[in-house]
Amino acid sequence: MPPKKNEYIRTIPNDYTKYSPLGRDEIRLLRIRKLPHAHSTSPATPNTITDDDHTTLPPVQCELYRVKLPASQRPPFTALSYCWGDLRHTLPITVIFRDAELLQSTDHDEDPSGWNLPATSSPFSEVVVENFNVTINLDAALHAFRADLSFKEDQFLWTDMLCINQDDLAERSYQVSLMRDIYDGSSLVEVWLGSE
Repeated sequence: MPPKKNEYIRTIPNDYTKYSPLGRDEIRLLRIRKLPHAHSTSPATPNTITDDDHTTLPPVQCELYRVKLPASQRPPFTALSYCWGDLRHTLPITVIFRDAELLQSTDHDEDPSGWNLPATSSPFSEVVVENFNVTINLDAALHAFRADLSFKEDQFLWTDMLCINQDDLAERSYQVSLMRDIYDGSSLVEVWLGSE
């Protein structure tokens, strides 16, 4: 009996068809959206968040962008390292796929982060997936990252489970080969050891 598609790919069942192909010198970065205003006074911080806190807060919403890997062609970003955990135990997040490459802005008053979508992509393609499943560990890490007092919505983050199309073996293999460059090129590496 021939192997089924993805039989040898360790991944979570999700709709990966929303990922657009990456160029050879591209990676994806994500931005986490702030908590809705009603929850913005939540006392949770990375030091006080518990295992149950992230399951009672609204699901994380994040946007995925394509960027060039060379430092002069992409915004500064934080690389997130964590243990995937059990792939059978997942929680849903919302992923907004922005099918356009970020470009450096010449007008920093327009976008304080200095990076925006090119004018030619307005209105740019946007696909929203509301029930994109991630492991419990990644969900907790994203909640803690968002709860950090220094969190800014214009920060970029790289995490393998979301920034790599886990259903595309060729992309996975190539992006894994770039991981040393990705971590070396990050402004900061955050290591999630768990909520304790």
